[in-house]
Amino acid sequence: MIRAALRYVAYGDRRAVVAMLRPIYGAENEEAAQRALDVFEERWGAKYPSVGKLWRTRWSEVIPFLAYPREIRRILYTTNIIESVNSQLRKVLKPKGHFPSDDAVRKNLVLGPSTRQGELEAADPLVTSGGVLQDRVRRQIARLSQITQKI
Repeated sequence: MIRAALRYVAYGDRRAVVAMLRPIYGAENEEAAQRALDVFEERWGAKYPSVGKLWRTRWSEVIPFLAYPREIRRILYTTNIIESVNSQLRKVLKPKGHFPSDDAVRKNLVLGPSTRQGELEAADPLVTSGGVLQDRVRRQIARLSQITQKI
């Protein structure tokens, strides 16, 4: 959302605008985020009305992230870290080729990153601190389970 919003902002105002947007996506809950968006629009709404409009039209896409703990959100907002985790999961699954069941995939996804924990910590300690990686893997497995049940 930040990158999308910055398309409408002059280069000289970007730091100030980002500083005003930070309380929105860093809010503890939806009400606090809504108040932060109102404050942003009071300050920058006249100069950049399209930024406030963008956030309001995509509000339903923003608020689900507020349900996650702050540590998880930090990783979700950083696409490079997400790609890193996904890359690690692919490294676990790719050499196996195929799996006899969905449970085999789940076990490999859960056990694979934990056996490579030292390698991951050396690459990026934020991903593995406080069990964040394991939480990410569990959420991915739950999502995969939901998708396979629909099929």
